[in-house]
Amino acid sequence: MIFKEPKTQEDVRLQVGDGIRISTGPASGIDIVYAGMSAPEVFSLAESIQTSGYHAWAYNLYFPVSQTEIDVGKRRLQVQKVTSEEILLKYVK
Repeated sequence: MIFKEPKTQEDVRLQVGDGIRISTGPASGIDIVYAGMSAPEVFSLAESIQTSGYHAWAYNLYFPVSQTEIDVGKRRLQVQKVTSEEILLKYVK
């Protein structure tokens, strides 16, 4: 599992189970993990939010493969390619 904050305009390739961290404040962030495809036309990202200390909560988000942009917190990810094994994202803002 990879949790590093990408730089703006950086391409990010995630295989199933790999993730990135998106900063939402000085000591807080959202972890996004690629969870694969639940159906031929649907992919899933698991979002885990650290609330304080060791406390966090998580849920899966489901998107059609035609989805081209995803907003996470105040950040935007551009979906460039998605397969059942990996997803290619561009960190846009």
